[in-house]
Amino acid sequence: MIKYELKPELQAKTKSSKNVPPAFRKYFNPYSQYDFITFPGGSFLDQKIAVPKYCLHIAQFSIREPLDIYVVSPKDSLLIHYMLKGSPLCSLHGGYIRKLKEGYCNLFFSPAKARHRSFLNKGEYLTCHVSIPEKLFDGVALRYKLINEVVSSFHKKASKTALCNPQHIDFRMKMLLREMVECPVDAMEKPLFLKARVPELVRLYMHELVKENSFSGDARKYFKIIEKVKSYILFNLDATLTITSLSQKHSISKTTLKMMFREYSGMTINEFIIQERMQRALSMILHQKRSIREIGELVGYNEFSYFSHAFSQFFGHPPGYFRNKAFLK
Repeated sequence: MIKYELKPELQAKTKSSKNVPPAFRKYFNPYSQYDFITFPGGSFLDQKIAVPKYCLHIAQFSIREPLDIYVVSPKDSLLIHYMLKGSPLCSLHGGYIRKLKEGYCNLFFSPAKARHRSFLNKGEYLTCHVSIPEKLFDGVALRYKLINEVVSSFHKKASKTALCNPQHIDFRMKMLLREMVECPVDAMEKPLFLKARVPELVRLYMHELVKENSFSGDARKYFKIIEKVKSYILFNLDATLTITSLSQKHSISKTTLKMMFREYSGMTINEFIIQERMQRALSMILHQKRSIREIGELVGYNEFSYFSHAFSQFFGHPPGYFRNKAFLK
């Protein structure tokens, strides 16, 4: 597992707590291994959900003053890094300087005892690392030169960081990461849950790697816009989402947005929003102990009766039906 460190003069002033403030709870699993760290100039929530060979590491930062944070890799690690919010500049072990762009992911090999330096300006940051067993990439590494270099570095226990070109984080990756953040706490279920989803993340990463080169011209331009719209929707299911606001946000006309969204997604924007809100709500009902009213608010329904009606129409049963089934397991 990787860990985060500050400069010694700040590290000595850090305070660790299990009390997580509301601003950090959107991506918080209270049953994970976690610490909420405060220090002069900011704070961050450090979470790990781990079973043997698989680990999801989530870190949220709120920075009031620019500072450096070090990411330390205690052992040779093969991982996919997801930059979900913020775009920090990083000095990677081995001499690489990279800007980790918001909305992109990278396949990394990080050697044992490597220290990667991140420069964080004032703002909010959200990042995920998923540790990957090398066998998941061995089968495809020979087909893709860059992946082969990263996986070979792991096998050779190289002394320098190796990484692939960044790939767009599509809406399916984000949805899967959100499910993993809400990983069930049951000791019997957790290993199966993570072991089923990490290979799917690898598959989606490979799909994105291939797909990036399958469009050209205007098709590629609109494809990227629609992917960004989907990602924005998934990260703002609790907000008021309209075609007008989405078109303004992504600088595209309403007519073009509606037409292209249906062409690339096979459904209308409203159908997609309802689908994702309902699936997100069901996931929280099954895996979290929040009240159903609160879950409704987290997916954009401020009126409980409206949420219950929409949920029943989508799944054929009211929310309480699935909550009772979850508790009976």
